[in-house]
Formats: sequence, structure tokens, C-alpha cells
Amino acid sequence: MTLTATETRTPQALAATFTGILWAAIRASDGPRPSEPRYHHIPAAYHPDWLAALPLPTLDSGPPTQQVALIRPGEYDRYLNGDALKQAHEARPRSRSFENVQRSCNWLSLVSQHLQRLSASELEVLVSLYESDHGDENLGPHWDVWYSAIVHLTGAKVWTLGHGVMDGTGPTRTLTTTAGDILLIPQGLAHDVSTPADPGHSRHLQFTLCRPPTLDGPLETTLLP
Repeated sequence: MTLTATETRTPQALAATFTGILWAAIRASDGPRPSEPRYHHIPAAYHPDWLAALPLPTLDSGPPTQQVALIRPGEYDRYLNGDALKQAHEARPRSRSFENVQRSCNWLSLVSQHLQRLSASELEVLVSLYESDHGDENLGPHWDVWYSAIVHLTGAKVWTLGHGVMDGTGPTRTLTTTAGDILLIPQGLAHDVSTPADPGHSRHLQFTLCRPPTLDGPLETTLLP
């Protein structure tokens, strides 16, 4: 199913439409607790123009309390949206993660609630908005302890999946997501990402389903001013 940019744009309508497409993809891919650790790539699930028009924060516009992490290998440096964030990014270009955007964005809050209910997740479904430019530093090879549902918004991202990204000995698969794609990554599946030179930028949303209730966070980090 694809959508045009003329769809009704109330928070409730946006959330219902967005969740319906994403949850249908998750269900068709063996659900958020799959029997086997396989990724699923669903191209063109959303209309790119519809996604591009969604109300989401940027470095230049967003709530002053929005926490943004600048990502480097193995670490997140966290800032509050503002001049310090922009200066730090200019001094050292890194991928950006707008964290917990569901707490300041009405329609994403509803999507989080829908996904938590549908997936029977014990904890809140967290939503992060990732953006990067070609050549930006990123986290490096890693795996997550939750089920990740990725919706690609703009640009392109190259994903390499499989334990071989960690030690170089196992098989890997490489794919590229572009605007409108969904990528579903089960818990524990190692992956690495990069932003290709063409078109040179990327934005995607990540939804964390079925997080372990004892998890405080994947990394020990501090909030910077």
C-alpha cells in the first residue's frame, strides 16, 4: 500500500495510517518475536512524499528540550537541541539521534502507544529519529537487545547485517534502504550502517519493540549542555 501527500493530517489520522502499514509489515514478517533471527526488507511500503511531509524535529527546529545524541564509535554524546549541539556537530561531524521523539511529537506518541499494545511490549516503545551525512561517524558494528522497526524517511542508508560485521568470520548481507522502505531487525542480529555518497544524506525512524524490562540503556553516556 502506498499513500499520497494529501492524506488527512490530524495526529490521530497520521498515527493510524502510519501504524497500520508498519504493523502489517511486522505481522507478515513473523511478528516482533520471530521464530528465527531473520531481517526483513519491505521496499516502498510508504509513499516518500507523504513521509517527507510528516512533522518531525530537525537541528534547526524542534523543542528546546529535545535531546539529541551525536554518535561516535561505541558512544553517544548527548546534548539539548541548541547552539552547543550545532557547534559540536560542526567541530566533529557525526550521525545524529533525536531520542524519544514520541514524547514531544503527538502523532508519534500515538504510534508508540499503538505499537506497544499490538506487540504486547512490556515497556514503552521508544522512537528515535536518526539522520546522517556521507562521511559522518557512527556507532560502528553492534547489535540491539530489542526488535527494531526502521522506517526510512529520506536519502539512503547502506546496512550490512550478520555476525560477520563483528568479527569478520560469519556471513553478512548488504542492502540499501531508501525513502518509503521498512527494515525489520530482530533482537541480537548484528549490523553496521553507512550513508552512501549518492545522495549523501539519510533520515530514518527507529521503533524499539519488546525491550527487556531490566535494560537501562545500551551504553553508559552523559547528557552534555
